[in-house]
Amino acid sequence: MSLEKMRHWSLHIFMAVIRKIFNLVLLTVGTAVAAPAAAAPVADSVAVADTVACIDVLDAAVNTRQAPYYGWKRDVNYTGVPLLLTSVVVKEAKTGFPSPNLSLKSGFKTKIDNYTRFAPYPVIAAMKLAGYEGRSSWSRLGVSALASNAVMAMAVMATKHAVSELRPDATERNSFPSGHTATAFVAATILHKEYGMTRSPWFSVGGYALATATGVMRVLNNRHWISDVMAGAGIGIISTELGYFAADLIFKDRGVERYELDGEVSANPSFVDIQMGVAAHSGHIDFGTDRRIALGTSAVVGMEGAYFLNKHFGVGAQARLISTPAQIEGAAEGATGVEIEDNQFNNASLAVGVYGNQALSKRISVGAKALCGVRFADGIRYVSHQSDATEILQAKGGTAFNYVLGVNFAWRYRTNFAWKLFADLDAAKTTYTYQSYTTTKTLAHTTLGAAFSVVF
Repeated sequence: MSLEKMRHWSLHIFMAVIRKIFNLVLLTVGTAVAAPAAAAPVADSVAVADTVACIDVLDAAVNTRQAPYYGWKRDVNYTGVPLLLTSVVVKEAKTGFPSPNLSLKSGFKTKIDNYTRFAPYPVIAAMKLAGYEGRSSWSRLGVSALASNAVMAMAVMATKHAVSELRPDATERNSFPSGHTATAFVAATILHKEYGMTRSPWFSVGGYALATATGVMRVLNNRHWISDVMAGAGIGIISTELGYFAADLIFKDRGVERYELDGEVSANPSFVDIQMGVAAHSGHIDFGTDRRIALGTSAVVGMEGAYFLNKHFGVGAQARLISTPAQIEGAAEGATGVEIEDNQFNNASLAVGVYGNQALSKRISVGAKALCGVRFADGIRYVSHQSDATEILQAKGGTAFNYVLGVNFAWRYRTNFAWKLFADLDAAKTTYTYQSYTTTKTLAHTTLGAAFSVVF
């Protein structure tokens, strides 16, 4: 008989003995004070019932805790799958930059992303050393983390070799997927499983927000396309699920320090979420000259939160970055040594407004929102370095009022965690400038995406 089974049956026997002792004590006391007891039979029967009920509750609690609590079907996180599928769509839709006579250059440079991808690990280690335990013992955590990173590394390296995608800065053909982002999402998912699911959901918010920031910095550093980052995020999450699955098979119930937070699902659906998606929109910006800018499928990342005053109505805000690849028709014809300093129309928006929610069941709900705010749009720039740096084209964006209308479908798969599918219409009337020409374009993004949501 295994140690776990021996402990399980020992607890059963212990509780049975305790129950017998209580019954014997009650019987003895009842016999010794039979005459006084006759004056208050109802009170004694209530006391006996209460005592037995307390023992039954304790016994049930012990039996529940000894039952296997972690398993593949209960614990799996499916987010990585839609992220991977979305990355393929975005990859196929992006414009064909760079080409032999065009290279993409960015003025944004930082090395912070080299470190943020590992940030959750020292946080986890510090909390465990301080005695603030998460889900796993040191040995179980080590196996889970090692297996997760091994699966991620093999998947990333194999895909990079098979796809051979040229980086935006045209330096190497190993862009897809982003290894930095995959590493960051492995670390974030480990933090989520160890502390977000057992201590506080805000650990999950911090971990995934930092991982998302790592991916955004990889794009801003001109080292990756947005599709590379989305694929890296998907691979990171899926790899961690497989790593923990392997550790659960090896350790079973050994080395479990804390169990998942449990409790009643709150009626008021206040939330903070991290979202990714793709956006389609009207096709081009026309200056009425020989310069026409065609727009590709946009990538969308953002954070959103709302506080609900009751179970139907709340107020909140949304911050979002929409990156749209631009194809400038004929911009580099007859020119050599051309650098595209920016071929992305990046729109950063901040909006506030009202949110609505309607529960369809205890864990499934639909929602809607109406927001308004401001959108900041940048521009694109081509420069020829054939001799002196000569500007071929520069189109500038502007600041405009925007509005957002959206609906979502949410599944609360845990007490504090939910997955959402959303569809938004985000529109703003922006003025774009090219040389002495200006044009005002109502650029409306229809966004489809998914979000990881912490509900509180």
